[in-house]
Formats: sequence, C-alpha cells, structure tokens
Amino acid sequence: MKSHKSAQSQKGKSRKTSDTVIFRLTRQRQEHINTLADSLAKIAPTTVYWEGSFSIETLARDWGLYKYFKKQRNKKNDLRLFLSNVFRYRVRTPKQLVIEIVKRGMQWKANHGETVGDELLGDIAKEMAALGFDIEKELTALERPAPSKLCLPGAVILRAFKALPFHQKVMQEDINNLFTSGQYNEAVRKCFERLEATVQGICTDLKSEYGKDLMSKAFSETNPRIKITLCRNQEEINTQQGIRFMAMGAMMSIRNPTSHGDKGQMNVGEAIELIGFASYLFKLVDKRIEDNSG
Repeated sequence: MKSHKSAQSQKGKSRKTSDTVIFRLTRQRQEHINTLADSLAKIAPTTVYWEGSFSIETLARDWGLYKYFKKQRNKKNDLRLFLSNVFRYRVRTPKQLVIEIVKRGMQWKANHGETVGDELLGDIAKEMAALGFDIEKELTALERPAPSKLCLPGAVILRAFKALPFHQKVMQEDINNLFTSGQYNEAVRKCFERLEATVQGICTDLKSEYGKDLMSKAFSETNPRIKITLCRNQEEINTQQGIRFMAMGAMMSIRNPTSHGDKGQMNVGEAIELIGFASYLFKLVDKRIEDNSG
C-alpha cells in the first residue's frame, strides 16, 4: 500500500515538474507578449478551417505544444494565451518558435500576394528583445519569398465558396482546384467553356457553332432549340430574348477575354460572382422545356 502511494506521489511530482513555471510573467512581460502576439497575428493566421494549412494552431500541434493552445473568446486572445504559456513553461522554445512563425508567415503572406515589411519585423524583434531573446539577426537573415501573382483565397472565403448552392457543373474538381489555387481567370473560363459544350450537346444541329453565334441560335425567341419559355405572348418572348442576350454576352465578355493569357488576374470576389452567373445559366438550361411534338 505504501509503495502504491509512493508511486502516485512520484507520478504527481513528475506531472507537476513538466509544467513548472520557468519564466515568471510580470505585468510588463505580459504586455510585451501581448504586443508580440498582435504583431505575429498580422502575418500568420491563428486558426484555419482546412487540414494541412498553415496556422499558429497547426504549428502548435506539430511542435508538441498543443496543450498550451486553449481557445478563448477570439483569435487575438487565443494567440496571446498560447504565447504566454509557451514563455511561461518552455524557456528554450520561444525563440525558435517565433522565428518559425515569422518564416512560415512570410511565405503565407507571399502566397496571398503580399510582403512582410522591415517595420513589422523590427517590431517583433524589439518585443522579443524586451523579453530577453535576441532574434534580430535571425529575422534579417530569413529569405523573403516574392509575392505570388496569384492571390489565394482565404480560409473563410474558401469555406463560404464551397458552401454556395452552385450548379454541380461549376463545382467539379477541376474548377474547384483552380479556384483554390488562385487561378480565378482559368476557373471562370472553364465554367463558361463547359456551358458552351453543354449547349452544343443539347443542340445537335449546332455542333459546328461556337460562342456568341451558338448562344444566339440556341436561345432564339423565334426558333429556340433551348426553350426557357413557350414564347406564347410578349412577356414570354421578352424573357427568352433576355436569356439569349445574357448567354451571348457571357461568351463575348467573359469566356473570350478569359481565354487570353494577357488578361490581368481577376480578384476572388469577381471570380465568385462570375462562377455564380455561370451556375445560374446552367440552372436555366436544366429547366428548359422539352419539345415533345415529335
């Protein structure tokens, strides 16, 4: 019985030792950690929604520090508390951890078309120096990746995009991959190219037609191959004609320009709007009135 108690006591001792406070956080030190956390938050996301993406949370997991990462009411406080815990219990870790956050954060910013300036790096080095860690030389020596011409969508935008009720033909894997990698022009081009191929497949007598001319004949209000209305009165004729104009315009002002490699990369918001427009046209095609006269 005595040996059992002794073992329990020893176990309790070792557990306590693993989380022994090594770095006492005075009020002044806490202020420096908070300022450091706020600076790091400018170059590194605290959490992400997609597995494998860079964030402070995934870094905490990779470095075996996840027990110090405790969710608070907001991401700012998540990071402040995490750093406070690391400084408090892991005296050799803060320097290398902050350098790694900056290194990976610079790459993350570059992937989003941005750079990390000297002023921000100076702020980080200054707060670390105030906490007793000199990292100025290490930060200066870090390679600064060139900002990508492709601006990757953020995690929140990506999650919202994938949740939108778009037509299945604009949410297929190839378009999804293009959008996720920031190739917005190509993702949009694929949508309208697929729309064109779908219309050609329905209108078997128009297989040699392309673009504007294909859409003009397919959605014609006088001899429609794809009937959205029965064109029995002026209102129905106007509706059919309006859809014809939209489809023609999509080929002229969206599909054709995005096929040119010299066109500047559109932003993520414009890409979502145009993919949504393609989805709308696909849904109209799905609702077409089949001709059963034959």
